[in-house]
Amino acid sequence: MAGFLPGLVDAHCHVGLGLHGAIDLDEAVAQAETEREAGALLLRDCGSPTDTRSLDDRDDLPRIIRAGRHLARPKRYSPGLAIDIEDESQLPDLVAEQARSR
Repeated sequence: MAGFLPGLVDAHCHVGLGLHGAIDLDEAVAQAETEREAGALLLRDCGSPTDTRSLDDRDDLPRIIRAGRHLARPKRYSPGLAIDIEDESQLPDLVAEQARSR
C-alpha cells in the first residue's frame, strides 16, 4: 500500500511571476518554498512567463500542474504575464505551443 503525505493544494498561483513579469529560477524556487512552508504540496499554476519545469526535478518542492501562459490582446493583463496577440490567426498555433510546453 502506498503511503500518503497530507498537504494543501493552492488551486490558483503563479510560480514564476514577479511584479514586472518573468523572474529568474532562484526566485521561482523561493516562491515554491513559500508555498511549501504554508503547507501546500500541490500547486495549480494558472499562468507564468517563467519556465518552471526544472522545479519538477526537486523532491523538496511542491508538485506543479501548469496551465501555460495567458494569451491575450495587448494590454489586457499585467505587463509580462500574457503573450500579446495582435493577429487572432496566430491563436491556434500559440495555444498548441502552450499546451505542448507545459
